[in-house]
Amino acid sequence: MMQYKNDKISQGSETTGNDRQATSYIKPGVAVTGLVLVAVLGLGMNALHRNDVAENLEPAKLAPGEWLLVRRLVNGGPSELQTQRAFEQRERLRRDALQGAQLRGSSTWQFRGPGNIGGRVLDLAFEPGGTALYVATATSGLWKSTDNGANFALVWPQQHAQAIGAVAVDSTGVVYAGVGEGASSGNNPTLGVKGVFRSDDGGANWTHLGLDASARTGRIRIDPTDDNRIFVAASGPVWTAGGERGIYRSTDGGANWQLVLAGENDTTGGAEVVVDPSNPNRVYAVLWDHLRQASFRRLGGNGSGVFRSDDGGDTWVRLGGGLPPRNPDVGRIGLGLASGQPSRLYSVYVDATGFFTAFYVSDDGGDTWTAVPYNQDLADSQSSFGWWFGRVWVDPLDIDRVYVAGVNLLVSPNAGQSWQEPSSIGHVDQHAMAWNPANLSQDFLGNDGGVFGPTGSQDVWTGLGDQEFTQFYTVAISQQNPDRIMGGTQDNRCVRNYPGGNPLQWNQFGVCGDGLEVQINPLNDDDVFLCYQRGNCSR
Repeated sequence: MMQYKNDKISQGSETTGNDRQATSYIKPGVAVTGLVLVAVLGLGMNALHRNDVAENLEPAKLAPGEWLLVRRLVNGGPSELQTQRAFEQRERLRRDALQGAQLRGSSTWQFRGPGNIGGRVLDLAFEPGGTALYVATATSGLWKSTDNGANFALVWPQQHAQAIGAVAVDSTGVVYAGVGEGASSGNNPTLGVKGVFRSDDGGANWTHLGLDASARTGRIRIDPTDDNRIFVAASGPVWTAGGERGIYRSTDGGANWQLVLAGENDTTGGAEVVVDPSNPNRVYAVLWDHLRQASFRRLGGNGSGVFRSDDGGDTWVRLGGGLPPRNPDVGRIGLGLASGQPSRLYSVYVDATGFFTAFYVSDDGGDTWTAVPYNQDLADSQSSFGWWFGRVWVDPLDIDRVYVAGVNLLVSPNAGQSWQEPSSIGHVDQHAMAWNPANLSQDFLGNDGGVFGPTGSQDVWTGLGDQEFTQFYTVAISQQNPDRIMGGTQDNRCVRNYPGGNPLQWNQFGVCGDGLEVQINPLNDDDVFLCYQRGNCSR
């Protein structure tokens, strides 16, 4: 585990990622030097104390970053028309910059990096036969590798919302992607075209399938016996109640959707959906009741729970049999099914404050559950922000081998009786796992540091090819040498390309967890300033 994460936890941080309750205002920055143009949004929270900070509040009465935040979060955020105008404005700026570059003798944009740092990955999915791996990223769209992770290519339109919460591939290679991150972070508002999308040609072209008002997608699952039947766990907006929430089903490849499991209130949405591969009419779902606003975050509620349908989604029952009953303290729940024996299920619970409460096992399809002995390592893995994870995976070759997402990935070789941390996971904060269907001994891991692949040794992963989806808060460029760039990144510290400016030779530096504001002395680019969460800064 990287030491800076330990530092972050020991300081009492109750969140991870870039979902910080910061006490200092982070100024948005735009830096333009030579052929380099970078625009980065930093979000200040301290002036926003109520959800009714109004549409009619004059921009002059808010700091720039705060005004921008209000426009994104109040009353559902900007309209599609406003978003499209912003996209067109960006394209005009791009064209103007290119015309200026042509006058200076250069006509192309250059990728300046980083390619060797990585960024937050939310979901992974393989094509049948393992011919391609799809990577859903938190702020950079959907990526694809056709060589087991040696190289990645972007397969997502820039005008669409760039937070991809879920990806799934059917038996013929048709790809489904859902916009929006399921965790209660609120860090990447889904600006642009939202909802669920379908690609019939490996990501070259996409068809919009609706569910726009879901805002965030917890999971997409496809009936293994019927490619036209698709289930979507729609999480709903994180900052407001309402929207499209719950479990939606399509029986015609996404052309039409039906809400088959609604939450008991307008703040409960879908977090997980699992289809029994041996009996696709048996479907499991997790609902999560939560709401985020500027002045508070509610991470649990009466609507949270595990549900099951035995008729393909027509009717549902809330599962008990040893699971916690309906109560306001139930937070985000992780659910995993053993494909080798689908009657075996695992579930991890955290409470409404984000702390681990219990781990459960069922051997009868969810009718009854047994709580395994409390394990401190498992509790520690959730830290104080178990709502950031909420995932359980089962080894397809061993029904007793189960993995739980956390700050560290934890694995149990004996159905939850004991837990251990793998020797190498590459980075902290785990969100995704997938096994190569062509070789089920190959498992891939996605976390806040990117995608990590198998090494040949069990539970040892290594970084894969260039991953050009690092999430920046701010960027600074030297006034003496425009090849020198540094920035603050989500969970990847402060980064720089000093000394050579090579896109693949960036390095992390400073005492940063989430790197936020960075500045370079305009008179001396060896003199730099760094800030990270909760207003901590250094020089």
